[in-house]
Amino acid sequence: MKTFAAMMMVCLGMVCMADNMLVNGDMKTNKGWRIWGTIPKDPAIRGQILTYVNEGPEGERVLKFNDIAPEHNPYLIQHFPVSGITPAQKYKFEIEAKVPAGKRFRVTVQMVGGKKYLGSIGETEFIGTGDWKEYKAIVTGLKAEATQLSTAIYPFWPAKSPADTGFILIKEVDFELAD
Repeated sequence: MKTFAAMMMVCLGMVCMADNMLVNGDMKTNKGWRIWGTIPKDPAIRGQILTYVNEGPEGERVLKFNDIAPEHNPYLIQHFPVSGITPAQKYKFEIEAKVPAGKRFRVTVQMVGGKKYLGSIGETEFIGTGDWKEYKAIVTGLKAEATQLSTAIYPFWPAKSPADTGFILIKEVDFELAD
């Protein structure tokens, strides 16, 4: 019986370690995600940048980041509190998205300790294929003093011209401890 209980604790620990740290990673609600960076002042335009639509595989609900403001560089972000971070930990940043073929986007993790910005890590650039695809990055080097992390998704980065606009459809985003 003690062995069974110990095995259950280990299994529960593994499940907890693999939990997504993000709110609404599956895009089922309107919570968690916001636009950040240089954004248009016009609320009507801002309201068109981040929307939820039924344009996923088989008509599933997805987040649509519609970069319609070529003179701005908005990006998606989600902030969340953390504790017990150690620099040796590895995290997985996974995104299932449909990105126009040849369009670049990048992901990064920003760290804050108290009210002090501690930097960003894990910057990874991807190139879209035009199809639904899972993009993955491993993030290391988090600072132990971090009390908040922010996952950031930068569409069409760096925007060098109005041609660098378009849209990204995001079905799921996971940020969790890696094995």
